[in-house]
Amino acid sequence: MPSATSGIPALPTPTVRLDGAQLPPEVQRDLIAIRIEQDLGAIGMLTLELRNWDAATQRHTWSDSSLLAVGTGIEVWLGGPGAPSAFLGEVTGIEPVWAPDRSPTVTVRAYDYLHRLTRGSVTRTFVDASDSDIASRLAREAGLRARVTATGTRHRHVLQSNQTDLEFLRSRARRHGFEVFVRDRELHFREPALGAPVTSVLRVGDEIEHFVAWLSAAGRAGRETVRAWDPRAKEAVVGSGESQVLPAMGGAGVGQRQTDTIFGRATVTTADVPVRTRREAEELALGRLRTSALTYVEAEAEGGDALAPVRAGTTVGVQGAGTRFSGTYYVAQVVHTFAYDNRFRSSCQLRRTSA
Repeated sequence: MPSATSGIPALPTPTVRLDGAQLPPEVQRDLIAIRIEQDLGAIGMLTLELRNWDAATQRHTWSDSSLLAVGTGIEVWLGGPGAPSAFLGEVTGIEPVWAPDRSPTVTVRAYDYLHRLTRGSVTRTFVDASDSDIASRLAREAGLRARVTATGTRHRHVLQSNQTDLEFLRSRARRHGFEVFVRDRELHFREPALGAPVTSVLRVGDEIEHFVAWLSAAGRAGRETVRAWDPRAKEAVVGSGESQVLPAMGGAGVGQRQTDTIFGRATVTTADVPVRTRREAEELALGRLRTSALTYVEAEAEGGDALAPVRAGTTVGVQGAGTRFSGTYYVAQVVHTFAYDNRFRSSCQLRRTSA
């Protein structure tokens, strides 16, 4: 297994910065909890829950404060010096609560910079552009850097029809089995990084306190074919993808290939998506296979401090789950919760192409 970290020490108090400045002590004292949600299928989110009442002055403290105004940049680190930030974004919501059984509180909600691609719907046409070109342009328009995997086909016209930029970009990503997310003000448009080095080794019964996994072979096929019609040439456009070109994550090979061996060879045919060339049809077929492959094995892992370094879009090693379910997993979602009574909990959604 690639190099990894384990034996993680107890988690120090998270570090929070507002617009690049250290969180003032008076805000730090009123923090109740921090929750960070990273999900490759959603916008990353942070919530800060704070006490919102100063008994000495009889005033609300933070719901009216300019320190936590909408648009304030916010960054959070979980871990000691040198640890990568766990969240970078900007405040988008303020939610005060008054209840009869407790002092007033306020929840400050922030989204990562992917939320900028949801502001307004657009109708426009991209001319002579690949999907990776489109992703780079949308990143620039949102004030983000772009890190994109090049896509081969250049399209004469691509219509964005009354969609937000994020809806539109995700529809283009689905054609390739790609994911769309933002990390450190950088928009990623890429295939899942299944071959990346493992970032943490997590043992069931140690770093992982609760582990549930499920393998599903039902309805899977090892070949995808895309069929369309070229009205100019008056001929069929056909492209296919095979599961053996996909990366296996251990075991006896990619799940679709295993099911073909056990149950017999099968093909899924798509005929309702317009494509112009065989190359484009093959890209679409491979993208659909890639998306299906990554749900062959799914798992949920829960634990405490030791899961703090886990980030969505990375790989982790799982040990102690038997031969079939131990190995490398891709992190699709992670939720970190730190309560200021010194309780830290994490939960992760994990995926794997093989077993």
